[in-house]
Amino acid sequence: MYKITERHKGDLDFIINELKNICIKRNYNDAVIKCNLFLYELSDENEISSVEDFKKFKNSTITLIDELRFTIKTEIRYVLFPIPDIKQDAFEMGKKYMKNFLQWVKPDSNYTEAEVMKILEDELYRLDEIERIVFKINN
Repeated sequence: MYKITERHKGDLDFIINELKNICIKRNYNDAVIKCNLFLYELSDENEISSVEDFKKFKNSTITLIDELRFTIKTEIRYVLFPIPDIKQDAFEMGKKYMKNFLQWVKPDSNYTEAEVMKILEDELYRLDEIERIVFKINN
């Protein structure tokens, strides 16, 4: 039987919680549910019982990171491009992927375009750092 180390478990717990925070901010409920399932799998000794299970878990985590990265890049595209057709395409693509796309930017929040871009760029950076940590975790 494969036993995940406490260090790996701690790293993965941190990673999943960071992803969950990004998802909660966006009210991205499907991804929050995935994160909760990942946290449950980490806490259950029988869920990750082989090297293959561990690889699947890592791959699922990377897939979620990629989904979030795609969403954020679509948000960036929406914010950056002033051309209405491009903005509309980006919005429709985002809505198709995430029901409450861009709703985290509340109309009364008074964010400037530059502030929204800074937030999005910071989150992309966080996702890149999280992904690096995931890739460094050995099985």
